[in-house]
Amino acid sequence: MATDGIDISTAEQKQAKPTFREAAEEWYQRKIDAGRARSTTRQMRMYLDRDILPVIGDKPLNEITRAKCAGIQEAIEDRGAFNIVKKIREWISNIFSMAIAQGKCELNPATELRHIAAQGPARRNYPHLIEGELPGFLQALRKSPAGVVTLMATWMVLRTASRPGMVRYAKWSEIDFDNALWTIPADKMKARRDIWCRWPRRRSTISVICRRSPAGAAGCFPAAVV
Repeated sequence: MATDGIDISTAEQKQAKPTFREAAEEWYQRKIDAGRARSTTRQMRMYLDRDILPVIGDKPLNEITRAKCAGIQEAIEDRGAFNIVKKIREWISNIFSMAIAQGKCELNPATELRHIAAQGPARRNYPHLIEGELPGFLQALRKSPAGVVTLMATWMVLRTASRPGMVRYAKWSEIDFDNALWTIPADKMKARRDIWCRWPRRRSTISVICRRSPAGAAGCFPAAVV
């Protein structure tokens, strides 16, 4: 390179500048190593690849401006994804904070973006039942024209007091029919520990689900299992 009239020391200095992508991948791997739930790391990966890295991934950390970070935030707001934009803003800021602690950059251009964040629509909570409404709801559920699988999943939520997402992805291997116990494995839980639920002993309910599940299906509701 010196024979071509290029300053070797300057070229090496440019090559040594750490990029945001390098910092982001290290931050992401740390989250995996720390045992974060698969659903969380999957979400991180998706938004890193879709919204963050295409914009600033290949830029040196010290060359990324606050305007660039604000542009990422604005682009996500423009498509109405107000629920996730706060997380993405925090992730970008956390990546820069890690890089600062490692001596890879000096400033965090993703701080204070909340002050220019657009306000999303007012949050509406899902309606809920009060105790006196439960008998009528259960009677209506028994008469519901919904599909059998939908009804069984709903009853499973009620009988195990579990989140709908846990029920949707339940697997037969997690259920101990003899002891009427459903074990939700730690890798599905944010707390990273197994959770045990009493399984309904009504064999008629279980039989209906079994008859509706394809032979050899791993999941109780195979359409939901990926």
